[in-house]
Amino acid sequence: HNYTRQFWKRDMVYPKLGFQNLTFLDQMTSKSDHWPDDQLLFDAAIRGVDQPASFSRLFFLITVNLHGPYAEKDEHGHADYDRRMRRSIGQLAAFVEAANVAAKRMHRRTVYIVFGDHKPPLLKWFHEQGVLDSSLFSRQGPSTRDYRLAPKLSTDQRRQLQSVPLLILSTDPTLNVGQWTEALGQRPFYCIPALLATKLLTNPSNFFAAVANFCNSPKLQEMLF
Repeated sequence: HNYTRQFWKRDMVYPKLGFQNLTFLDQMTSKSDHWPDDQLLFDAAIRGVDQPASFSRLFFLITVNLHGPYAEKDEHGHADYDRRMRRSIGQLAAFVEAANVAAKRMHRRTVYIVFGDHKPPLLKWFHEQGVLDSSLFSRQGPSTRDYRLAPKLSTDQRRQLQSVPLLILSTDPTLNVGQWTEALGQRPFYCIPALLATKLLTNPSNFFAAVANFCNSPKLQEMLF
């Protein structure tokens, strides 16, 4: 994660989730006064990918450069977000290409799962573009900071507000990633790494196994629908 190890106490929590190696901003070289460049994260990750291993590995990369706030002067912040997104997508594409080269050299397959944990805080722009409808807001105004969400939202409204894109890629043609994407599309995002870890890793951690079991249970379906 290209931010501080204390942010959300990740340095304390992640080892309890089964992660064996952690890399944070203090192990990278950053010159930014704001959100660090995601290239730092991809550079650190590719060094790990290049290390030989006789077992399947899970790399969980958390980018930070796209985090708000955004400069409101252009499209209520969307132009700023779009510039950062395009740069990050280019960096991600270069990382995938480099990781595939390393994996091919070691005769290993790769699977990439890309998703966001929430929509960017661009409520004014989302409203104007019709992504979010007026019923979600108790207050609207000329800028994003004037918007307030309604205190009570229905299941459909929460899904509209909280839905994020999901992309799965693989170098293994025998993996039906399209089917995976469809199956995971209606689940909370925390189910995604757990379910895929149980499919792809030989010995997923107890945490991932427990979360995957819950995500496959009727109880979750009752909560969602």
